[in-house]
Amino acid sequence: GRAERDEHGEPVSNSEIEVELYEDSERTRNEILADIRKNLDVLKGVSVNVGQPISHRLDHLLSGVRAQVAIKLYGTDLTDLRVNASKIAKIIQGITGVVDVQIEKQVMVNQLHIRLKYDALQRYGMQPGLVAEDLEIFYNGKVVSQVIEGQKYYDLILRATEEDRSNIENIRNTLIHKPDGSLIPLEQVADILPTTGINTISHEKTQRRITISCNVQGRDLGTTVEEIQNTLNEKIKPELPEGYYLEYGGQFESQKAASGLIMILSIFSLGGIFIVLFHHFKSAIIALQIMLNIPLALIGSVIAVQLTGGVFSVATLVGFITLTGIASRNGIMMISHYIHLVHHEGE
Repeated sequence: GRAERDEHGEPVSNSEIEVELYEDSERTRNEILADIRKNLDVLKGVSVNVGQPISHRLDHLLSGVRAQVAIKLYGTDLTDLRVNASKIAKIIQGITGVVDVQIEKQVMVNQLHIRLKYDALQRYGMQPGLVAEDLEIFYNGKVVSQVIEGQKYYDLILRATEEDRSNIENIRNTLIHKPDGSLIPLEQVADILPTTGINTISHEKTQRRITISCNVQGRDLGTTVEEIQNTLNEKIKPELPEGYYLEYGGQFESQKAASGLIMILSIFSLGGIFIVLFHHFKSAIIALQIMLNIPLALIGSVIAVQLTGGVFSVATLVGFITLTGIASRNGIMMISHYIHLVHHEGE
C-alpha cells in the first residue's frame, strides 16, 4: 500500500522499496540488479521497475512514466490498443539490453449499463433526456442544497440508498414517472445489463492511448531505442489499424536533444577558440597547431569509454568537453613556452 499523504499521485496498488547497494560488494552493480529482477520475477501479477529515486522523477517529468523509454500507442478502440500493446511488449522483450517491460495497467471492473429503449420511450411519450437525468440523480446523486453548521458547509445530496443502488432487481423495478403522472418499472423502458469495463482510459492529444515502458541495462540507450524503433516499424507498424500510430518518449529523447545541442554549441566553441588563439598569437598556423591536439586527445577518451563499458551518454560528452579544454590549455602553454624560448633565450 501507500502512505496516506504520499508524495506521488499513484494508486494503492503501487509501492516503492528503496535498496542501498554496498560499495565493497564482490558483485558489480549490473549483476546485483539482474539478481534483484530474477528474484522478483517469481511474483505473479507484479510488474517490477528497477531504477533510482531521482531518475524516476526525471523520467516521469519527461514521458509521464517512471522508465527510461516510453512507447505510446494511440488509437480509438480499447481492445485493439491492449492487443497491440501486448504484441509490442512481447517483441521488445527479445531485444538485447531491454529490461523491466511493462504495459500500462488496465483492469476489467464490474459495471452496470442502463441502455434506454427509444421505441418504448416513444410509445409512453417519455423524453430520453429527462429519464436519463432522473436515473443520474437516483444513482449518482445530485447536490440539492447546503447544510450550514457554524462556519462549515456540507452538501446535501439526493440519491437512492446503497441497497437500492447495488441491487440489480431493485434497479430493474425502479419506478419512473410517465408524463400523465403514472409510474412504470425501469425495465420496461431500458435494458439493464451487468457487464465489465476498463477501470481507466488514458487520453493524450485528444486520443486514447496506452503506454508500454521499459528500461535499458548493459547497453547504450540510444542504440537500444534505435533498434526498438526499427523492429517495431518492421513488425508492428504495418499491422496497426488505420489511424493508429506510435510515439516514443523518455530519457533517450532528452539525451538526443541534449546531444544535438552540445554538437551545435561545440562547433561554435571551436570557431571561437580559433578566433581567440589567432587574435593572441597573430598566426593561423600556431592556432591550428594548438587545435590539432583536440582530436588527438579525443582518441584516448574514446578508448577509455570502451574500456569502461562502452556506454556513451550526455555525461560522457561533458567529459569530452572538459578534456578538450585541458588539451587546448596544454597546447597553449607549450606553444607559448616555445615562443618565449625563441624570442628571449635565443633557442
